[in-house]
Amino acid sequence: MELEVNKGVGRARPTQRRVNVWGPPWGLSGRLGVRVLMHRDHLTCRFLQGSLPRAWLQRYWGKQRFNHLSSSSSSSSRLFPALREWDQDKSSPAPDGPSGSPQVPGMTLTPRGPSAQPAASNSSSSSHSHTAGASLNLNHSHNSSSGLVLTTASHLTNHMYATLDLWRSSFRSLPGDMDETDSLRFGIKRFNEDALSLAPSTTDSIIVEDAYYSAVRADLESDAQDLDVESWSLAVDQQYLKKHTKEMVKRQDVIYELMQTEMHHVRTLKIMLHVYVRELKEHLQMDERCLDCLFPRLESLLELHTHFLSRLKERRRDAMQPGSDKNYNIQRLADILTTQFSGEIGERMKESYGDFCSHHTEAVNYYKEQLHNNKKFQNLIRKINNLSIVRRLGVTECILLVTQRITKYPVLVERIVQNTEVGTDEHEELTRSLSLIKDCIVQVDALVNLHQKASRLRDIAHKMEPKSLGKVKDGRVFRGEDLTLGRPRLLHEGTVNHKAASGRLKDILAVLLSDVLLLLQEKDQRYVFSTVDNKPSVISLQKLIVREVAHEEKAMFLICASSNEPEMYEIHTASKEERNTWMTHLRQAVE
Repeated sequence: MELEVNKGVGRARPTQRRVNVWGPPWGLSGRLGVRVLMHRDHLTCRFLQGSLPRAWLQRYWGKQRFNHLSSSSSSSSRLFPALREWDQDKSSPAPDGPSGSPQVPGMTLTPRGPSAQPAASNSSSSSHSHTAGASLNLNHSHNSSSGLVLTTASHLTNHMYATLDLWRSSFRSLPGDMDETDSLRFGIKRFNEDALSLAPSTTDSIIVEDAYYSAVRADLESDAQDLDVESWSLAVDQQYLKKHTKEMVKRQDVIYELMQTEMHHVRTLKIMLHVYVRELKEHLQMDERCLDCLFPRLESLLELHTHFLSRLKERRRDAMQPGSDKNYNIQRLADILTTQFSGEIGERMKESYGDFCSHHTEAVNYYKEQLHNNKKFQNLIRKINNLSIVRRLGVTECILLVTQRITKYPVLVERIVQNTEVGTDEHEELTRSLSLIKDCIVQVDALVNLHQKASRLRDIAHKMEPKSLGKVKDGRVFRGEDLTLGRPRLLHEGTVNHKAASGRLKDILAVLLSDVLLLLQEKDQRYVFSTVDNKPSVISLQKLIVREVAHEEKAMFLICASSNEPEMYEIHTASKEERNTWMTHLRQAVE
């Protein structure tokens, strides 16, 4: 296969440069032909079906899919976003070739400009010779007019990259029949050196990994530098490895694992921010509120972990042996861990993870809802997942990985402590760091629990019957909307049984707030205030007495002594443990 780069003006014969690239393992008569030419108003890509053996197409594309597309109209070229601007200073006009030269139908790209002429992608006439712009011709011996959308091999894509990067910022979407893909960037995906990937022409478009994504890729590769091998033991010279004790080797291996997993975590955060958030902003115009619902505190988390990873890498560079670029032995690590999980940075870690983990369920539900109901969102996510830098790292996988990361640190640090000499300053400081990490996780759990209870209280308030009123012993009235006024805190809730005077047990939803205990019943899938024995269904926590019931390990008495006529409620639970839990929460609330 030969790649021709044509440059010239008017009808003058252009200077040609031929480069040998990858070719399929069949004769010259079966080689692939591609034309790259930017049209005046649109971009077309065509694959010359007749130039490849059917058996090869069926094997690489799938027999059923190939037969369906083979039977469709031969004019299956696709429209892509139009090029709105063209930098005349950076590109010189060039004809497609000398007049009368053989034309090969293929993928066509033409910059829009005053001198550009519209050209059909399947034309074999010499009218292309007057088209302005740079062109790349991939010649072969066939002139087939039938075609499918082509995503080229990486050799062709790499050669086109410099030109495509200049065009990237000028692309816009076309209205009309581009409804499903009008929010997606035009592009061509890089592929493996030995692979030729085909995409269906009816639903998929080509995705460009442009200059922006080249920069993102370079950033990710920079983060992964010197962390691509499996362990520290394999990263250093074997002669250097033999100088260390077994415990020291284990310690260095765990430190390396901490750095490597931190690098992977930073990569996940960068994919979320620099790919998903960017694409959703640019192509769906998703506002900050929706993005924050999907990826809460993302920028803060990325900043925190980028700083942490840079500190770890800096410590590795400081520990590098003189004259070596890969032999190192990290002696001190505890000070970095202590800084990360204490002070201002530690507080930010707690707040950021508390917010992110609290909204885990809402984020996943919002993503699934958009994926199910929003066609443009669905198409965009599919295109993003095809980017090679994403590596099939979906939104739900990203959210789960970030949620779980905070729980990984205690395991790693405990292993480092186990392989650190006891009695040293490093061992003592690591033990303190481990305590700080565990305390951080406890506080994150508390924030998550608080958010879940607030969400549950909103659900109860939403399910309350609007006309239902709850009476307090002193004559006050409690309404359903009072659950959302004044920001009451939900302390505990659950289903219990209220024993009536008749001896029957009535199912009750007990809701313990910061100032009252509500007794609710479910009626017609709505909550109403309890009417058992006509006792008040709103119990004030002031002067509330909680007692066990003799010979009933699953029951307790609630004695409301805040008025001249005390009321007593006998509450039964499903188990002794549940009763003890209720008694603990009630007594703490009263205090």
